[in-house]
Amino acid sequence: MEENLNDERNIQINKLIKEKKKRSGSCIYSFFCWTFQILTWISLILVYLENKGIYYLSFIKIPPIFFLVSYIIYLILEFCSSTCRYLFNKHENLYSKLRKIFSSLPEIIFKCECYHYETRTYIVRDSNGSHEETETVKVVTHTETYSLPYYSFQDVSGLFILSQELEKIKNAIFIKLELDKEINFADNISYYDYLREKHDFYDRNVNRDEFMDMWEKRKIKGYKKYNLVRIGDKKKCTVGGFIYIIFVLITLAQFYKYYVNYFSIYKYYKIRKIISTRYDLQDIKFRDTLFPLIPKVNIIIQKYDFKLFDTSFCFRQYNPVIPTQNEINKAKNYENEVPLYKVNLQTGIIEDIPYFNKKKYDRDTTYKNIDASSKRYLIHNNDNYYNPITDNDKGEIQLIQNENI
Repeated sequence: MEENLNDERNIQINKLIKEKKKRSGSCIYSFFCWTFQILTWISLILVYLENKGIYYLSFIKIPPIFFLVSYIIYLILEFCSSTCRYLFNKHENLYSKLRKIFSSLPEIIFKCECYHYETRTYIVRDSNGSHEETETVKVVTHTETYSLPYYSFQDVSGLFILSQELEKIKNAIFIKLELDKEINFADNISYYDYLREKHDFYDRNVNRDEFMDMWEKRKIKGYKKYNLVRIGDKKKCTVGGFIYIIFVLITLAQFYKYYVNYFSIYKYYKIRKIISTRYDLQDIKFRDTLFPLIPKVNIIIQKYDFKLFDTSFCFRQYNPVIPTQNEINKAKNYENEVPLYKVNLQTGIIEDIPYFNKKKYDRDTTYKNIDASSKRYLIHNNDNYYNPITDNDKGEIQLIQNENI
C-alpha cells in the first residue's frame, strides 16, 4: 500500500512539473511576442520621424531593414501562436465536436520507403569551359502504407468537466480546448497481433532495396490539438480567425489575445481509445466493465451522457481468428505493454498512471483494504471474460474491471 501511495505522489508531482514547464514556456513565448511587437512600433516610429526630418533624433539611426526584420519575426511568432490555431479551428457546439471525435475511428498506420543512392555525372558549361561534376542522389524505388486491421474499438476518454470557478464558467462564451490523443490496446492478444503485423510489414519490405525507412503513425480522424468551441447560447462575432489576422497585420495582436481570453476558459482533455483485434468490445458482457470510462460531459450549463454505441465501433464484416493457446501464451509476455487506467471516483476523471506492472499493482491483494474514495478500475486478465465467438476458448482479454470492495 505504501508503495502505491508513493506512486500516486510521483504521478501528481510529475503532473505539477509538466504544468509548471508549460506555463513557463507560455510566458516566455508571450514575452517574445510582446518584445517584437514593441520593437516593430519603435522602429516604425523612428523611421517615420527620420523621413519627416526630425533632426533632434538624428543620433538614433534606425535603418528600414530593422523595421522589416522585427515585423517579419513578429508575424511569424503571432501566426505560429496557439491563439491563432484556436481561432482557425472554431466550432459552434462543444457536444457535436466531442461526439464526432469520440465516434471517430482510430488508426495505426505503418509506412515505409525503400531507396538507394546513385552517383550521377553530368557536364557543366560555364565561363571556364565544360567540365564534369558528380552528384549523389536518393532514388526511391518503393513505398507502402498499411493500416493495422482490428475488430472493434472503444473510446475510454472518461469525464469531461470544467474545474474553473462557477462565475468564470457562467460568463464564458468559448472554451479553449486543447486535446491530446492516446491509442492503446484492450488486451494482450491485440498487442501481440500489432507486433506481428509490424514485423510482417518490415519483413516484406526490408529486402526490396538497399535501404529502408519505416515509421508508425497513430491518428484519429477529425482530431486537432487546438479547438475553440462555444459553450453557451451567447455568440461573439468579433472572435474569429480573420479578425485576428487584421489585428496581427496592424501590430495589435497581443491586445486582441487578451480580448479573446476574456471570453474564454481553458481546458485540457485527452482522447483515449482502445482497440481489440479479436473481440467485440460492444458485447453485453463488456458493458459493465467499460461503463466507467465511457465519455461524459458535465458543465454547469450543460450535461451530456454518451452511450456505448456512440463511442465505439465493431467491424462486423471482419471475421477475427480465434486465438490459439500458443498465441495466448506468447501474448502473456506483453501484459506490461497494455495500459492500466484508473478512475478517481471523487472527480470522475481518468488519471494517467504507469503501464501495468504486476509487482507494484498486484490485483489479488493491493486494493482489498483501501477506502471507497480510492476505489480503482483496473485492467485485468481473465476477469468477466467472454468470447463472442466461442465460450469454450480459453482466450484472454484485459478490460477495465469494477472492483467490488
